[in-house]
Amino acid sequence: MFVEMGLIGGGWYCYDRIKNKDIYYVKSKIKKMFEKNNIGYYPIYKVNRKLPWGYEVLITLGEHGFNKLNNLQDEIQTSIGYPIIIEQSLNYELGIIKVIVNQPDTETVFVPVKVKPYEIFVSLNNTNQNLIVNLQKFPHVLVSGQTGCGKTEEIRSILTNSIYFHTARDLNLYFADLSDMCDFDIFKNCKQTKGYVKNINDSLKLFEYLDHMYTKRLNIFEKNNCKNIQEYNSRFYGKRMAYNFIVLDEFADYFPTTKLDKNYEQKVLCYNYLKEFSRKFRKVGSFLIIGIQRPDTTVLDPNLRSCLCTKLGFSQNSDASSLTVCDTAELTNIENRKGLLMYGNKREWFYSLAIDDNLIKENIKNSILENRSSYTDYNKFLNTNNNVVPMKTKKCEKDDNPGIKKDRPKTKIKLKVKKNVK
Repeated sequence: MFVEMGLIGGGWYCYDRIKNKDIYYVKSKIKKMFEKNNIGYYPIYKVNRKLPWGYEVLITLGEHGFNKLNNLQDEIQTSIGYPIIIEQSLNYELGIIKVIVNQPDTETVFVPVKVKPYEIFVSLNNTNQNLIVNLQKFPHVLVSGQTGCGKTEEIRSILTNSIYFHTARDLNLYFADLSDMCDFDIFKNCKQTKGYVKNINDSLKLFEYLDHMYTKRLNIFEKNNCKNIQEYNSRFYGKRMAYNFIVLDEFADYFPTTKLDKNYEQKVLCYNYLKEFSRKFRKVGSFLIIGIQRPDTTVLDPNLRSCLCTKLGFSQNSDASSLTVCDTAELTNIENRKGLLMYGNKREWFYSLAIDDNLIKENIKNSILENRSSYTDYNKFLNTNNNVVPMKTKKCEKDDNPGIKKDRPKTKIKLKVKKNVK
């Protein structure tokens, strides 16, 4: 009987060792590393297999603290042969070593991820978790990087994901693209696209229209005792307002460099509008998505930069540009398509997802309209017969205010007098 029980136990042990040999391998490597560095007093509590990205090793910290464990990141990575992340649990009792075996890379293909109209899906982090940013909390997006680093593809994937999940009832897009490229033309015929301009003069008209929309929405909030778009939409869902994404690629083209520039005055007005938008637009649900190649403190002045609360930094060609984006030199000449997401106090490394025109067309096909430019809601701010006048400069006319008594039109009345005939 005892022999049979021993055989069963031995067989089960062998089965468990074979089935979980990868877990035992990770555990033994980390245990040897602890003994080598004279911190064998850190007991390994548990090793979990975390698909699809790797393993999670739980370490009991006890009275020894977290710092010594955190300082061993390079040694553990070298010993195991995979990148690792060391974190501390919320109750401070455990240290968590994440061994990243299968992390996303440049070959990871874009797949739509459900977001709200005021959120953006950026990519996947090292542990294959979705990186989603709430623009109500961290408004306006700065995407920076040198040519060919994946900056424009990142913006295209953000827009594709939002278009896939939201109709024009909840999301509107406005493009101001002064570059000679046609990277965003693929979105030109979407229902969600309400404006698409390619020169500085039309950009100025677009910004005037957006400023008018901002003032109009504020007046609606005031009449209904609402503080912002979220409160208004929750109270009046049937009359809810759409969120707006204003996409600007090659942001440096809006910066007024010299008075000899042909469009100097228009650039000054546009740049001032954009600085004002970055400070105020969150309240009405409008968010800037700005792309720039070589950021510096001249084009991206500190006041404007501080208002761009979500930053996506790709490879920079100099330490100065990297310092402007992330306050460190860690983005200087990193590999293409690798980026750093910064919002609030969080910093997450990622790779931009692989996406091309065919994949974009497949995901936005339900939003495409033929002859989109012929619709009345497309580029209506360029219609010379219906120029938009900002409300703060518009004169109040009697017909515009129902509270003002209107004068009745004066008409001539002809009276026929009948003569009495005797």
